[in-house]
Amino acid sequence: MPTFFSEGLKTLQEVIKDLLQSLDIANAPSEHCTWRYELSDFDETLFLCSVSGVERVAFKSRDRDTELFGIGAADLLKSDQVGIDPLFESTCRAQVKVPGHIYFGASRFDDGGEVAKEWSSFSDQTFILPLLLVIKSTQTTTFYLNFRYGGPLSWPRWFDYAATLLKALMASSPKALSCIKGVVTECRPLKDGYRQNIKDALETLQQQGQHKVVLGRRKTIVLERPVDPALLYMRLKERSCGAFLFFFDLGKGGQAFFGASPELLYRRIGLSIETESLAGTRARSIHDDIDSQLGQELLSCAKDIKEHSLVSLHIEQTLKRFGITKLHASELAIMTLTYVQHLVKRYSGRLGHLVYDSHLIKALHPTPAVCGFEPDWSIQFIRHHEGFDRGLYAGFVGFLGNDEAEFAVGIRSALLHQHNLYVYAASGIVSASLFEAEWAELDNKEKSVLCIFDEVGDESQ
Repeated sequence: MPTFFSEGLKTLQEVIKDLLQSLDIANAPSEHCTWRYELSDFDETLFLCSVSGVERVAFKSRDRDTELFGIGAADLLKSDQVGIDPLFESTCRAQVKVPGHIYFGASRFDDGGEVAKEWSSFSDQTFILPLLLVIKSTQTTTFYLNFRYGGPLSWPRWFDYAATLLKALMASSPKALSCIKGVVTECRPLKDGYRQNIKDALETLQQQGQHKVVLGRRKTIVLERPVDPALLYMRLKERSCGAFLFFFDLGKGGQAFFGASPELLYRRIGLSIETESLAGTRARSIHDDIDSQLGQELLSCAKDIKEHSLVSLHIEQTLKRFGITKLHASELAIMTLTYVQHLVKRYSGRLGHLVYDSHLIKALHPTPAVCGFEPDWSIQFIRHHEGFDRGLYAGFVGFLGNDEAEFAVGIRSALLHQHNLYVYAASGIVSASLFEAEWAELDNKEKSVLCIFDEVGDESQ
């Protein structure tokens, strides 16, 4: 598969000029290909904000020196396309030996639930091969212009579309975000409603012999003024650390999903894979001695250890079922984040014969950390009690390539729909759960997104 690349470093403006001059509408490629350039400079805010009304994606790894930004779609796979399984099909299409042919994707938490208006732009699963892609690390920044033969855009249309995006990027000027203010207009459920949900959950857990269910809350925040969601993502990136950062905008209906998740669902580099169990929560303290005490309390709390063990058991059973070799599990440890700390256990291993990314991702998700140990029962309980559509919240979001794949669980996240920002948080309910502690946990988790605001009022009561 051909890769057309330029020697030496170029500015983004030089790359665009070179491409606009060298692309020839008369010479359509006969196979998948990419144009590749090494950049000497890159303004990620300018890149993401250069266009609107088209697909825009971004993903930053929590643990690795990798960050990706994409604009437009050279290929688009959605679950509402007849006969398409976007996750599996993307896994297959990403196997082409073309650098830069990387598929970004996101999935709903509950693909059988009713889709609310605010999530109407998103299918159950959507995967995108960006037309313009930048992969950034501390060492290099690489620009790709992607073409997929036989894709949704034939050569003349692809050529025109690429030229339009490149010209918009060349004409773009730096963007900045000043003070962000908003007002909470709705909390669903309210405090009494969440209290009742926990009571119902505890009664049902006991009566039916279930182990755990995860119950969420959604806050609706009306923004003071319209704002490009890419700027909200960049603000979140500035104020977040130790998290997977993601941004997913299909360019339709003013809807964009973004977040800063601490939780790895699945990573593959070559044939080596990683995942982790993350559950059990305590707040952080600005005082070191109190913060350490909270961590030790978490490590010794029977309720949190039980909650975490259910996630670990699910992962261990899944990895063994798929024949993962050289399987290794770490000791139970504390993951410290800006506002909360969690119990974590990390797993690594090696893919077996004829096991693909899509197989493991589907089997791992949803983990008991966002759903429950018995997913069918838990999802039904969640549908009947939460009172809102989770959409992509607590689904999976990440990317697939030939040599690597990485997906986070889409928690600590929000959806921007026109003037409304929907902020989501959830807490795991087990037999020893106490309402006040769970309600406070939701408040602490929401801070991971609310940090983008300079001021937030509350009219939800």
